[in-house]
Amino acid sequence: MPTSPSGNDDDLVAGVQDALQRAGITAGDTLLLAWSGGRDSTVLLDLLRRLATPLQLNLVAAHIDHAMRESSTRDAAHCEEQAHRFGLCFERVTLTAGQVTSQGEAREARYLKLAELALAHRARAVLTAHHGDDRLESALINLLRGSGLDGLATLQEDATLRIEHHNLRVLRPLLFASARQVADYARERNLTWVDDPTNATDHYLRNRIRQQVTPQLRAIAGELSPARRTLANLESEHEAAEHAANQLETRARRPALEPDTHAFDAHLLLSAPRALCFRVILRIAPAFDRETLERIAALLPDAFSITPKHLSAPGFLVRASHGRLTLLPARQRGGRDRLHPTASPIKIAATPRGALDWQGSHVRWSILPRAQAAPDHPARPWRCLLPAPAAHHPLTLRGYLPGDTLTRTRQDGTPQKIKASAVFQAARIGADTRWCWPCVADASNDLIWIAGLSTSFPPDPTHASRQVLEVIVRPSAALSAILQWQRK
Repeated sequence: MPTSPSGNDDDLVAGVQDALQRAGITAGDTLLLAWSGGRDSTVLLDLLRRLATPLQLNLVAAHIDHAMRESSTRDAAHCEEQAHRFGLCFERVTLTAGQVTSQGEAREARYLKLAELALAHRARAVLTAHHGDDRLESALINLLRGSGLDGLATLQEDATLRIEHHNLRVLRPLLFASARQVADYARERNLTWVDDPTNATDHYLRNRIRQQVTPQLRAIAGELSPARRTLANLESEHEAAEHAANQLETRARRPALEPDTHAFDAHLLLSAPRALCFRVILRIAPAFDRETLERIAALLPDAFSITPKHLSAPGFLVRASHGRLTLLPARQRGGRDRLHPTASPIKIAATPRGALDWQGSHVRWSILPRAQAAPDHPARPWRCLLPAPAAHHPLTLRGYLPGDTLTRTRQDGTPQKIKASAVFQAARIGADTRWCWPCVADASNDLIWIAGLSTSFPPDPTHASRQVLEVIVRPSAALSAILQWQRK
C-alpha cells in the first residue's frame, strides 16, 4: 500500500499538475499515457491517477510490445494485469516479431501506434515519462554528435511530432524532476514495475552515458540540477529562435515557379542573422550540414542578377537569381534533372470563348469581330489581339524554347522576325524563368506573342468585319513576384 505523502511526493504531484495547466489541459480532456511498465512510466501513471479525479481527466494507458526480446510479453502482461486492477482504460498493441530491429525503428513504430491510438480516443496529447536526467542525457548525446541549439534543447515539455500523416502532440510533464526524485517516489509509494534488461547493458550510447558519464559529472559538480535548469532555459531560447524563424520564413517566402520547390526573398535572407537564415533552410533540408549552409549563404549575393547561379547540395539543386533563392528537390546527381525544366504546350481551342490554367497563369480568350475589339495598348501588355485561328490551324500556348524567334510588326506594317531571347533580355527575364513564361505560337510553332513583354502581330485593320482572337493572361503569382522585384 502507498505510504503517507512526503515532500517529494507533493512536489511531483504539484509539478505534473503545473505542467498540465501550462499545456492547457482542462476538465473532460482525454490523455494517452505511453506506459512501458518500467519505473518512470509507472510513476507518471500513479501521478496521473491521483490527478484524474480532481482535474476531471480521462486517462488511457497504452503499452506497445515491440516483440524485440523474450521478456516483452511479460512486460505487456504485467501492464494488462495492473490496468485491470486499477480499472484503467488500457490499450495493448503487439508488433509483429521482426517488424523492428533497432531502437530507432522501435521508436518510429511506437510513436506511429501511439498517434493512431490518440486519434481513436480523441486524446488531447500523448504523455511520456521522460524526466530531467533523460533530457540531460539526450543533450550530451546530441552534443557529442555536433548538434546545435535544437539538439541541446531536445525533449521539450510540449512538442508536436510529425508521424507519417499525423501531427502528434507529446507532453513530458516530468522533465522538472530528477531520476532520483522519480526513484524516491516509486519507493515511497511502493509501486511495482518491470525492469528492461537492455537498460543494464553498455551496448547503447545512452546507457554508457547514464552508467559512466553522468555519475562522473555528479562526482565532479556535486549536483546536476543547475545543468538541468540550463537545459530547461534552453527550451525557452529554442522557442524564441523558432518564433523568429517563423516570422522570417513568412516574410521571405515567395511563390515558386514549380509546385515542389521553395523560393525565398534573397535580400531578406541575406539581411537576417545567419543562424535564423540557416534555421529556415534546415526546415526544408534538415540533412544539410554546416558546410552546405555556408555555401548557400555565399551564394545569396549572386541572387541579384537575371543570370542564374547554381549549387548542388544533398538532395537539392539550389538556385540564386531574380532576387530569390530557390531550393529544388533533385533526384539526379548534381541536380541535372532540375537544370533545364520544360512546360508542356497546350492548344488554344478555336472556340468562341475559352479559358485554361497553365503553369500557374490563367489564360482566357474570346473570338469577336475586329470592329468590336479595343486596340492593343502598351498599358495592357498582358492582353493581345490575334487573327482568329482556323479550326485546322490552332494556336499553341507554350513557354520559350532556345532558338525561338518572334514575329512582330515594324512601323510600316511589315512583319519582322527577331530573337525571342532578345525580348526577354531587354525585360531582364533570365533563362531560368523563360520556360514557363506564357507565349503564343502559330500553327508553325513560331512565336507571335510573348505575354506581358511584346505587342502582338495585329490583324489587318482594313478588314473590320473579320474575326479576331482576344487573349488575356493573368500571370502566375511567381511571375508577378519576379516582375515586382524588377521594378524595385
